[in-house]
Amino acid sequence: MEGLKLFLSYVEDDEGERITDQLHNALSELHIGSVMAKHNINPGADWVETIRKHLCDSIALVCVATSGYSKSVWAQQEIGYALGRKLPVLWIRYAKDEVPLGFLAHQQALEPKDVAKPAGIADAVLQWLASNGQTSDFIADMLIFALEQSESYDDARALVKTLATLKGLTGSQWKRVEAAASFNRQVGNAVIWTNRHSVNPEDQPSAVEWLKTELSASLSEDSSD
Repeated sequence: MEGLKLFLSYVEDDEGERITDQLHNALSELHIGSVMAKHNINPGADWVETIRKHLCDSIALVCVATSGYSKSVWAQQEIGYALGRKLPVLWIRYAKDEVPLGFLAHQQALEPKDVAKPAGIADAVLQWLASNGQTSDFIADMLIFALEQSESYDDARALVKTLATLKGLTGSQWKRVEAAASFNRQVGNAVIWTNRHSVNPEDQPSAVEWLKTELSASLSEDSSD
């Protein structure tokens, strides 16, 4: 699963590159890989063929709609290629005049509450991916893969808290989480501090126990709606 990424489509001007770079880094903090030309096309490479390959290897396309995005011929070609492959497409409206158009005109854009906070936008992208039937399993598997490779308690805790935002895990995904707790001490010994006044780790639930409780509660809430 580590090779599957999001394709970030953007305008290659100063604003477009800066904002996309921020989103790329914020997604990376959530252990979600993303592709942008600045980072993923080597000097001397056939960039058209490279972009096409990255689009083929991507699970979804994110339109970073800064000013001028809708007028970019290359951006429209990237969208068209993604739609032709039936990939989910999310339009993030960074500029007021940049609204979804063409075959995307009927879709609701993601409108950031604060464009200066890329972490919040990355969280919203994660929730979109988690709620989309085409990408939800991919995202869960990406996060579980990162959990299996965790090298610190803090990393394991952060990943477990991100997994808790998902709708649920399949049986095979749960087995991987439980196995990670068995073979990776950083996962198995990580605890979630639910009582900030306590200093005794033994009084806190393990990260995996906490995750199971959180997802069970989430499923119960959904079933009662």
